[in-house]
Amino acid sequence: MPRLSSEIVSYLDKWCDSADIDYFSAFVKAYIPFNAWMNHFFPSLTKDRDKINGVKTSANTFRDKIIKLLKLRDQQGENFRVLIGNLHDALEHSTISKSGESVSFANIVFGKNRQDTANVSRYGIRCHAHYDATTTHTILEVLNRSGNAIATLNFNSYPEEKDVITHNVYLQLSFDKRTMLLDVYRQVNPVLIGSLLVDDEDENIMCGTFKMTSDVEQLAAGLIEILYSLRNALFHGLIDPNKDANRVYEVAYQILHTLIKALA
Repeated sequence: MPRLSSEIVSYLDKWCDSADIDYFSAFVKAYIPFNAWMNHFFPSLTKDRDKINGVKTSANTFRDKIIKLLKLRDQQGENFRVLIGNLHDALEHSTISKSGESVSFANIVFGKNRQDTANVSRYGIRCHAHYDATTTHTILEVLNRSGNAIATLNFNSYPEEKDVITHNVYLQLSFDKRTMLLDVYRQVNPVLIGSLLVDDEDENIMCGTFKMTSDVEQLAAGLIEILYSLRNALFHGLIDPNKDANRVYEVAYQILHTLIKALA
């Protein structure tokens, strides 16, 4: 069998790459009618975040279609749930992130957190955290038995976790104090973050080979949040347009294309 020349191999590689469908553009085209519908449905809201929260929490055509498909026990419903499982799998094999956090079904924004203060006491030590929503100031403290601060971290916003664990004051703490401080830090996160994946013993909805929460309203809200996060990552140029990312947007496009048909 004749051996291909290096030049031919190079050409073949380029043609194979060019044969891949650009799902980034396809996703954008599917998002446009969704965005137009959302603007029409929430005319009094001006911010995209507020509109998305409205889609996630109120009865509307888009959200209701997701819930219906999640509940359907026919082939249409099964196909939709498989797509959700495929999106989860694709995200886990990608590096797409939003605000420093990976876009994932295991890391979903559920809403606003009403808890702005947290305390954990252990071994005579108390760790305290407070987030001020008005000033966005965050304070993390380690206090001794007398209530005096022996370590303080101040931030002008709610910091990303990497900014906490690399802070010079945090690095000087013992392992136990670090663990306690991270605990209270996470408790005052201004947004509630959780996972849509569940353990084997929990009630679940099978999405392909993955077990997800049986709370269809929560699962629908999580899917909407992921689609919005993917929109932001793409529009803000925050992704490397490689094959793994293209796979994410391929499945996201298929899901979004299914849903926008209900809006016409």
